[in-house]
This record gives sequence, C-alpha cells and structure tokens, in this order.
Amino acid sequence: MSTILISLKEKFIDIYNLLMRNQGENGLIFFVPNARFYSSDSLGDKSFYYSHIFKKSNYDPCLYINLLGKVMKSIDQKKFVTELGFKNLFEINVKNTSVNEEGILSYIIDGICIDGLNNLKIVDSGGNKSEFVFKRFSTSNEYIEYYNSEELKNVEKYKNFNLGKSNLNKFIYAMKNNNILMKENEEAYGSVFCNSAMKLINFFSARVFQNSNQNVSDNEKEQLKLAAAEFVDSYIFKDLYDDIMKKFHEFYKEEEAQIKKKLKENKDKFSIDELKLPNSISNCKFSAVNKNLSKLPLYKTCFEKINFLVEINEQIFNEAKDTYKKATGKNLDVQADTMLSCWIYVLTNSGFDNLIPESLFFETLQLQREKGQNAIIVSSFVGAVKYIKDELLKNEKDINVFMVKPFVVTTQE
Repeated sequence: MSTILISLKEKFIDIYNLLMRNQGENGLIFFVPNARFYSSDSLGDKSFYYSHIFKKSNYDPCLYINLLGKVMKSIDQKKFVTELGFKNLFEINVKNTSVNEEGILSYIIDGICIDGLNNLKIVDSGGNKSEFVFKRFSTSNEYIEYYNSEELKNVEKYKNFNLGKSNLNKFIYAMKNNNILMKENEEAYGSVFCNSAMKLINFFSARVFQNSNQNVSDNEKEQLKLAAAEFVDSYIFKDLYDDIMKKFHEFYKEEEAQIKKKLKENKDKFSIDELKLPNSISNCKFSAVNKNLSKLPLYKTCFEKINFLVEINEQIFNEAKDTYKKATGKNLDVQADTMLSCWIYVLTNSGFDNLIPESLFFETLQLQREKGQNAIIVSSFVGAVKYIKDELLKNEKDINVFMVKPFVVTTQE
C-alpha cells in the first residue's frame, strides 16, 4: 500500500472506507498527486483528500467530479484538464494506475489537483530532498528523458543504475560489432540478443528499480518490474532498432516485392471462403486498421509495438463483431483459428509493405515473451505473415532463393 493511502487509512478511516465501498472506474478513483507538489503536513488535511477523490459523471464519461464539486475533463483517459470550479487552468497526466490489496483504484498523476500548488517552485521540501522515484511510463521517449536525470549521475548514490547503464552500452556495442546479423540466421542473433538483454533486465529489476518506501503493494512491485524491462527495451532499441530493421529490409526486399506481385495474381487464396471466415467480414472496410498498420514501423521498442498491435487487433475485431452482429443477430465467437484467419485476410487486403521485417522483429527480438491474450495476438500476426509468405513464395515454380547484397561491417577498432 502506498504511503499516501496508509496515511489516509490512519488519519481518516471514514474517507478510506468510502473509497473501499465505492471501488472501480465507475465508482470513486483516488488521483494520487506527485509528492513533489505537497508537504507531509498536507496529509493531515481532509480537504487535501477531497480534492483528489473523483467520480466519473453519470451523464458525461469525459467529466470527473471531486468531493469538493470541482470538475476535470478527460482528454484521452491519460490527460485531464480543469473544467469547472477551478480558478486556474492546468492539466495533469496519468502516469500509471494502481489497485491496492483492498481494491482501491488509484491514478498516479504528475501534478496536484489543487489551485495554486501546480508550480514546482512553491513545493515545501521540508529540508529533506526526496529520493529519486523509479516509476513506469507509457512511451520509450518518456523513459529516456526521465532516466537521463542529472540526479542519477551521482555515481556513489546510484552506483547500481550507472553500472547497469554501462553494461547496456557494452551490450549495444557488442550487438553492433561482435555479433553479425545474417539473412536466414536471425534466430541465432536473436537468441544471443534476448538472452543477454534478459540478464540486464533482471539486474535493473532486482537492484535498481526499487523505491525507498518499503510499504508497497505487490501490484506496485510488479509495475516496477515492468518499468525495468521497458526501460531496458527503450535504451537498447534507441541505438539498435534502425540498424537492425535496415538489415531486415535489405535482406528481404526481393521477397517483399514478390509477395506484392503474386498477391495480385492469387487473391482467391486469401478469400473469405478459403480462410473459412464468416461471410459478414466481407462487409468490413478496415480503413482505420489499414491506416494504423502503416504506423507500426514507427514504434521502435518491443513494448510499444506489442501495445500498438493489440490496439490494431481490437480495431479489427470490434469491426468484425459489429458486422457479424448486424448480419446474424448473434455474437461472433473469436477463437485462435478465427483470429489467425482474420489477420491473414486483413494483411492481404491492406497493402502493408513491411510484413517480413515486422514479423521478424516479433519472432526474434522480443525481450520478454508475452502471456495470455497479448501472446495470442502476437502469434496471430507472426503466423499470418508466415502463412502468406509460404503460400506465395513456396511452390513448384519458385526456386525461392533470394540473394542479398553483403553489408560491409565496420567497427571502432
């Protein structure tokens, strides 16, 4: 349980119980303010908590009202701006969500929901500078910016972080100069890549991404483990992604060209009937899906690519379920086979040009293997690309030998 919730439970059990009795996103949500914006004395004031406990409006899901009657507006579920009752205009961003062991839902925010206290310069430090807070972010850019803090460059205080960062730099150098990536040998390169990266993730998880507060829930500990993995992911691929993907594109540009050409000649192989999909799916336009597929190469880390792929999958099946419901009056049952077939249908009708490189990234460079639904989605994408490639490039008439120009490898030595 976080320090602020412990304080609330100790000092104002009535408010704490109110939160417990009204749990969930449609109940009360505690917006946990950034500790830099308030002093410890604030935790003894009921109005401080009233300012940060919100309920979503029953009439407009974008509006959130706190216990003082002040209203904030949600822009995209992660950003909130002042709407009614506040004297000043300001915004807060949700950096993380947390549910404690008693089920209280919290949004961890980067500011404070009190007029006049949103300027960092007026924060009362109480004479004791707080420890650097290790936390999770939504994007790789946020990880790189936050963990480039001058405070972390204190070698004595954060020696484990700096040791880990030094090892990350050695890893990047080794993967550029000591391990050669060759066509049809990506799996071997990926094995070395992922095994070494996992050791770095384990180091950061066990010895770096920990906060001084010992009273943390299992959920918060799990969030820190994920943050460690995503930080390593972000740091590694900011230097290696473009180099690796350039090679993947060069290796398989002839196959990509052949797939594009043969797809026009073999559309029937990927029809609704051939893939045993419901006829209603032929009514799907998938315009938003096709537009987003073209953006997949813009994401340069494992966790961001997977999150975006999951988003695309949701778009696919929201549209597929909707058209099926309209056509049959029934709900579409999405099994693993259905998901795979639907991905094949979408990819062959999308005009997407980066099938093989994107699939290879998921196949060989995932730093942590996904579990549950996310694993099925990634597997469906990779399986769909393999099916398309095999169907179009492996038949009696194809020699299936594609040459690639050699890369000249240069090192610093």
